[in-house]
Amino acid sequence: MSSQTQTKALVTTDWIAEHAKDSGLRLVEVDVDPSVYEKGHIEGAAGWNWKRDLQDQVARDIAPKEALAQLLGRSGITPETTIVLYGDNNNWFAAYAYWALKYYGHDKVQMRRAIQRPATSSRARPTRRSAPTATTFWTGSAR
Repeated sequence: MSSQTQTKALVTTDWIAEHAKDSGLRLVEVDVDPSVYEKGHIEGAAGWNWKRDLQDQVARDIAPKEALAQLLGRSGITPETTIVLYGDNNNWFAAYAYWALKYYGHDKVQMRRAIQRPATSSRARPTRRSAPTATTFWTGSAR
């Protein structure tokens, strides 16, 4: 079975609370306003700026494969890592990141079902301000 058939597209905040510290899992907050991440995020989550990190900075297009590979490496993500995305603006840009990751061949990606950020959620979880450590660059392949 491929990882695509084994990975559910959506996860709950309860699932994240149970699995956030599992090895091979990286939470990523994708925001339009990067100061939102800096004010507090789920412990261990990397922070991505949708405009800077997921778009080509010259052409109006998705970020090139090499730029995404560097972003994934800085975020501690390898080809074996399961990525769980969430973010501001009702997960709009987390969904964009989801699509970009799938486009470049990273099938082990999920999104948090709740649309509110953790700091504003009625079921708030502990948050942190420190960023996770980096790893080697990811070199996935486009389909």
